[in-house]
Amino acid sequence: MKKPIQVRVLNQYIRRELTTDPILKNLLVIGEVSNLRINRFTYFDLKDGDSFISCVYFANDLNIDNGQQVIVNGNVQIYEAQSKYQIKVIQIQTEGQGDSAKKLEALKKKLYNKGYFDDFRKKEIPKLVTKIGLITSDKSAAIVDFLHILEQNYPIAKIYLAAVRVQGSGGIEDIVKAIEYLDELDLDCLVLTRGGGSNEDLALFNEEAIADAIFHAQTPFIAAIGHEIDITIAELVSDLRMATPTKAAQFIAGNFSELLLHIDQLNQTTKDQIESKLNVLETKIEMLNLRIQKQQPLHLIERQIAKLLQINLANQHKINAHIQNKLRLVEQMSSRNDSILQESLLKYTLQIKNPDREYVDVRKLEVGGIYIMENKDISYKIQIKEKL
Repeated sequence: MKKPIQVRVLNQYIRRELTTDPILKNLLVIGEVSNLRINRFTYFDLKDGDSFISCVYFANDLNIDNGQQVIVNGNVQIYEAQSKYQIKVIQIQTEGQGDSAKKLEALKKKLYNKGYFDDFRKKEIPKLVTKIGLITSDKSAAIVDFLHILEQNYPIAKIYLAAVRVQGSGGIEDIVKAIEYLDELDLDCLVLTRGGGSNEDLALFNEEAIADAIFHAQTPFIAAIGHEIDITIAELVSDLRMATPTKAAQFIAGNFSELLLHIDQLNQTTKDQIESKLNVLETKIEMLNLRIQKQQPLHLIERQIAKLLQINLANQHKINAHIQNKLRLVEQMSSRNDSILQESLLKYTLQIKNPDREYVDVRKLEVGGIYIMENKDISYKIQIKEKL
């Protein structure tokens, strides 16, 4: 039986082989720039179809962009900390656009000419969104961030989740089917989201089939791919683009907060109007009493006392009745608003309980545990498979 060697020793051996092989020195390699990152140094992938190799240039003055076809001159080396081989770039020469960049630009031009990006056809996102179709991976951080924001700020929202693959084989078909399915459910909006990634990770969001599905959806559509550098075609076609899943959830929850504030403002406006009218009536009565006192001769005062008392009493009754009527209206409005809000909370808030129907903090859910997720209308038995 062979004696095992340490990882460090293996990496040192591979490094020695790479650095002594004359073929791997002073290489000229042609490919397309992808996943360009520039800070103190320049990092990028050199792409040829489905094949990639990492590249590093120990400076930040390379004038290149994603999608460019380039010829790289450099040496192959191993980055031992990650057991990753890469090209240490010495010089680089641009050769125009790469094939994938050309295809992407051609597709963008095609969809632009078909009107897919036109602002006038984009649907407005409703102010109050209570039924949300969420299209994302159920194993991603994106769904955790999105649901956390809504749980904290918009508990009446009801989520219809379509779990899909958001990269790799089968992802395109998953997303198209999810859009078509959710579009038939009479929801308030659809949200397509993931938590960013490399250009290759996001490649399926530049597919024509997904653009077609978004364009033909009748439900207002929000895209939150979470990738700031390059905007995908899916985001360009969508009715609204948000930078991250968190910002998409904040946008939806923010409209609900604005609605609650508007209701409070209406209640206060109604109260102010009632108080103003009461003040006007009181002023008119005072002026009437003064006018009577000034205009009537002294010998008629006694005869008018009874009449004035009756007028004053009648006015007081009218005022009191008016006040009570307006107060009842205010109470009815406030009660109706409270009832609507309470009913919505009961209907759309999902609660997590253990099998004994005891409430459980979502942060204390155990992997493998069986729980009950329910609201006033529906109940599910769920099992926690994984904590992400």
